[in-house]
Formats: sequence, C-alpha cells, structure tokens
Amino acid sequence: MDGLVDDTRAAVDWTLAQPSVAPDRLALIGASLGGHTVLLHAAADPRVRALVALCPVVDPKAFDLRREMAEEFAGMLSGVSGEDLLAQWRRLEDLGGHLGALAHRQLLLVTADRDELFPPSHYTAFAAALPGIEWLRHPEGDHAFSACRPWLVEAVTDWLGVRLGGQA
Repeated sequence: MDGLVDDTRAAVDWTLAQPSVAPDRLALIGASLGGHTVLLHAAADPRVRALVALCPVVDPKAFDLRREMAEEFAGMLSGVSGEDLLAQWRRLEDLGGHLGALAHRQLLLVTADRDELFPPSHYTAFAAALPGIEWLRHPEGDHAFSACRPWLVEAVTDWLGVRLGGQA
C-alpha cells in the first residue's frame, strides 16, 4: 500500500509519454483501495481530467482491518506479512484533507447499497463536500458489484464518454 500513489504517478507519466495517448482525455478508474489511490493521486495531478472511484476507501479508519483479513491478503503477496499490511493500512490518509483539490474535478463516485465493507454512509460527508461529484448507487450491488457488472460497465463508459468528448 505504501507505494501505490508513486506507482500511479509512474503509470500516468508513462501513459502520457505514449504518442497514441490524448493527454486531454486522461481518466483514472480505481476500486476500493485503488479508488483511494486514484483520488489521492489526482488531488495532486492536474493532468488527470476525469476520475471514477468504485466503492473507494475514503476514511481508512472507518474500516477495522482485522488481523485475520490482513493475513489472508498477505498470503497473496510476496514478501509482505499480515502485520506489514496492518501497519500500512494505519498509514493511509483520510481523503478529507484533499477535498479542496478534488472539489472542481470531474468525479464519478459509484457505490453499492449492499457493500459489506463500505456502506453508503461511508460516502455521505465526502460527496456532500464535493459540489461537482456525480454519485451513482446500485441498490443490489456489493463491494465488488458482483450481481451488477453490466450496469457498472455501462454507467462508467457512458459517463466517461460524455466527460471526455466521446459518445454516450
């Protein structure tokens, strides 16, 4: 987790250096911790034109990452222990300190009413503080949008098409 924003910066730099990329159409999409990462990165990077955050972590302290879950996730990673993940989780920034930088960004927040990790209440203050945000909620969706992926794909691609000058 400690290097995610740096990795995102490197990926954006590399992407924008490609001749086939239209720099005025750069969008970042992230889900859960990836949503937190793209929001944090974009708060400091004006090159990002549009943001899509799917069930993002807004306030890491609002979720009690249990040791058992950290150990389970660590088992999928090389050289990282559950204790390492817990320590990194505790260092994650609350996005509340970046609201000013995100206030005038094109931002789509997509959440799920049946999200077992971050329920809609996790986003209320965040969304209220961002006047230009568009917030879509799916009543049947879980954290991974398991039962509503076609809806998710259509909602995100339509929104990006309108915001980035494509077709909707």
